Amino acid sequence: MAPIDYLCLILVPLMLSTGQFLFKKTSEALVVNSLPRFMGSLLATPLFWAALFIYGAATLLWMFVLSRVPLSRAMPFVALTFVIVPIISTVFLGERLSFMYWIGLLAIVVGVVVTVEGPISR
Repeated sequence: MAPIDYLCLILVPLMLSTGQFLFKKTSEALVVNSLPRFMGSLLATPLFWAALFIYGAATLLWMFVLSRVPLSRAMPFVALTFVIVPIISTVFLGERLSFMYWIGLLAIVVGVVVTVEGPISR
């Protein structure tokens, strides 16, 4: 894979994770006592639109990646969202992760490296 492919493969989970963070921040500002009020407050929240824009851009970037990289090579990188989101949650939302959770995140990173660096059978 070319360096641009690796860059894009890292950017996609970063963008998806940013979108998740913005969805969480959006959810904290919503009125949730009824569905119509919930939808109205959701649609009036700029962070929601920012999250949708980032998700859309990530989707377009993902399509670019898939035009250049085999799906079996690209897909493990999406698992990095399961690493990035908890780190963002810890840093920006004050959420606490247990030691075992950190071990699990490390296992995900190791799994991505192993699957990406291994040969592809055809």
